Amino acid sequence: MRLMISGLAGLLVACLIFTVVVVAPKASIIRYYLSGIPDEWLSNPLDVKVAISNLTEPLGVNSEADVTIIVTSTKNASDVTVTMEVVSPSIPPLLPLGIIVVNGNFSTWIGDLTANVSVVFRARIGAVEAGYARIRVTATWYDDEIGGLSYNREDSIWILIQENDIQVSQDPITRPGVIEAKPGNGTLPMWQNGTMP
Repeated sequence: MRLMISGLAGLLVACLIFTVVVVAPKASIIRYYLSGIPDEWLSNPLDVKVAISNLTEPLGVNSEADVTIIVTSTKNASDVTVTMEVVSPSIPPLLPLGIIVVNGNFSTWIGDLTANVSVVFRARIGAVEAGYARIRVTATWYDDEIGGLSYNREDSIWILIQENDIQVSQDPITRPGVIEAKPGNGTLPMWQNGTMP
C-alpha cells in the first residue's frame, strides 16, 4: 500500500512539473492569441515616399528630373529590401515607357533601418520619347522576431510624357484621347457623351 501511495505521489509530482514547464507557457501563448492579434503585428512599421523634382525646361522629350525615395521604419528592421521599378501603368502596355534612369543606377537595396531614421535614395531620370510610365517603389521586411511576418509598403509616381509636355501625378493619369468613364445615376458608368460603355 505504501509503495502504491509513493508511486501515485511521484506521478502527481511529475504531472505538476510537466504542467508548469510545458503546458503553462503554451497556455499563456494560446490565451494571448485568443484575446486578439497584437496591435504591433497589425500596424505596418514601414513608410515609403517617392517624389519627382527639378524637371528641366522645356518640358517634354529630353527633359530630366530627380527622383527622391525616402524609406522610414518605426522599428529597427534588418534586411529590408527596397526596389525601384519603371513599369507600364497598363497591361498590355499602350505606350512606350518613355523614360530611362540617367544617373544613380538604383534598382534594389538591401540593408538595415534604424527606428525613425530615414534612408534617402536618389536617381535622375530622362525623358527619351513620348510615353507613359509608373515609377513604383516597394519596401519589404520579414520580421524574424515574430515568426517572419512580412510587411510591405509601396508608393508610386505616374509620368505622362508628350513631345512638349510632362505630367507627374501621385495618381494614374488619363491619357489624351481617352474618354474617362464616369458614374451615371444608375449602377453602370457612363461615358462623358452619355452613352453606355
